[in-house]
Amino acid sequence: MEPRVAHERGLLLAATSRITIATGIANIWARDAVSAANAARTLNAAYDDRFVLGLGVSHQPLVQGLRGHEYATPLQEMRQYLTAMNAAPMFAPEGDHDYAKVIAALGPKMLELGATLADGVHPYLVTPNTRPSRAR
Repeated sequence: MEPRVAHERGLLLAATSRITIATGIANIWARDAVSAANAARTLNAAYDDRFVLGLGVSHQPLVQGLRGHEYATPLQEMRQYLTAMNAAPMFAPEGDHDYAKVIAALGPKMLELGATLADGVHPYLVTPNTRPSRAR
């Protein structure tokens, strides 16, 4: 999650007292896993558990062309990122504060990853009538 994303969500959370605020789908290539986890912990602790971190692997042209990273398999990259987030240390008082995280997922393997290493998934550009292609 880019630093400005955390800052903007903090401003939104500060302006409300009941609404849950989420990132939608924050690019995992924009911030390392430890920084993202600690930003999420801080926001969630400061604003009464009203922050949800949504993460995604983005797309190869953006990751390689714009950001200059090597685009490996999305599933493997997300698994490594979530594993690092789940193990991320934080020594501030909010370090033990939990936070909700969901991942952008469409295929069965990414959906399973969202169920095992995250708190769920954020299906992207689907409707209630969308069915997996193998069900058609």
